[in-house]
Amino acid sequence: MSTSSVMDDGNDGFGLIARLAVRALSRLVDGPWAVAYREAPMPPGPGLSFSANGAYVAITWHGPGDSHAAAVEAVESIRPLVDALLDAEQRINVAKQEARTDHLTGLLNHRGWDLALAAEEARCERQDRQAVVVVVDLDDLKQFNDLHGHLGGDVLLLLTAHTLAGVCRAEDVSARVGGDEFALLAVDVQPEDEEAVANRVRTALVEAGISASVGASRRQPIGGLRAAYHHADAAMYSDKARRKAAAALGTPNPGPASRLATPGSEPANA
Repeated sequence: MSTSSVMDDGNDGFGLIARLAVRALSRLVDGPWAVAYREAPMPPGPGLSFSANGAYVAITWHGPGDSHAAAVEAVESIRPLVDALLDAEQRINVAKQEARTDHLTGLLNHRGWDLALAAEEARCERQDRQAVVVVVDLDDLKQFNDLHGHLGGDVLLLLTAHTLAGVCRAEDVSARVGGDEFALLAVDVQPEDEEAVANRVRTALVEAGISASVGASRRQPIGGLRAAYHHADAAMYSDKARRKAAAALGTPNPGPASRLATPGSEPANA
C-alpha cells in the first residue's frame, strides 16, 4: 500500500498541483512519495520540484532501491502534465493580479483594495490588531487636465501614487480607488496613531507639490475596516470643504500643478 504526505497549503493552486502529482505517482509506483515546501531546489534523486510563491515545492521518492528506476520513469511520465498545470496556474495568477491592479499607477485598483481590506479585517479579528485607513482625493483634477492635458493628468496621478507608496511601510497597502481618489491602509498601528498617519500623508503630498484633501479613520468597533473606509471618505470630503472655504477667503491654496507646470507657464491653483 502506498503512503504519501502533503503539506497543508489551504487553497493554494500550486499545492493542489502537488497533491495531484503525488496521487498520480502513487498509482504508478507503490511506495512513499512526499511533498513539502523547501527554500532551495530538491536534492538529487527520484522526484520533481517547481517554484511556487517564492519557495520550492519538492516531490520526492523515499522507497526501496529496487524501485528507483520505476520511480524515475513515473516522474518523467507525468512531468509534461505537471508543466502544463503549472503554466495554467501561472496564467491564472497573472490574470488575478491584473484584475486587482490599476494599469496606470501599478497600485491596487478598487477591487484589489476591497480584497486587501477584507483580508486585513480578518487578520485584525484573529490577532486583535488595529489599523488606520486614509483617503486622499486630488483637488480639481478635471481643471488640471483641461489646463495641462490628459498626459499631464497622468503624470500627476503617477506622482501621487509614487508619493503614497513612499509613505507606506512594506506591510501597508496603497490603492487608486477612483479616477482622482486614492486610499492607504496602515496596518498594525494603534487607534491613537490615526492623526499621525494622516499628517504623514499630508506632509508627503505637500512636499511633492500635490494639492489634495485627506481624511483618516481608525478601525471601527462596529463595521471594522469597511466602516473606517467610509468614515475616512467622509472626513476627506469635510477636509475638502474646509479647504475650499479657506481658499474663498483668500487663504493661499497651491494647486496640484505647482511642480508639474510646463516651462514658461504659471503653476495652476486649486
